[in-house]
Amino acid sequence: RSLDDPETHRLARALRRGLTDKVEAWGKTYRCTKRTAGKDDDDCCDIVQVWNFAVLNVRYVPDPNEFDLFCTVRHTLEAGVGDCDDMTILQGALLKSLGFRDVRARVISVNGKRWAHVYVMVSA
Repeated sequence: RSLDDPETHRLARALRRGLTDKVEAWGKTYRCTKRTAGKDDDDCCDIVQVWNFAVLNVRYVPDPNEFDLFCTVRHTLEAGVGDCDDMTILQGALLKSLGFRDVRARVISVNGKRWAHVYVMVSA
């Protein structure tokens, strides 16, 4: 659903431009890092921009017991909190919006029976 929202794509492009340390989306202002001049075409810089944006704007909070919520980019940013799957959705949607094709979610388990963590993977 996040990739169907045009505002997700506008946010990703604003992060890529990185003209200031703030960016607007869905009528709210969020923190970001300013891009270094001359690095605009560097895939690794795009990945770092997305990572920094997520870390600056979303605090890790686990889902309530017995619930597993999967939030859109908009909902996660508006709440300012999320767990690992919310961060994966946030980062993955922004990276796909920037044109990265090989964006995946890696799910890991501790005991081999139940998944315990998920994170985004991307090829630059």
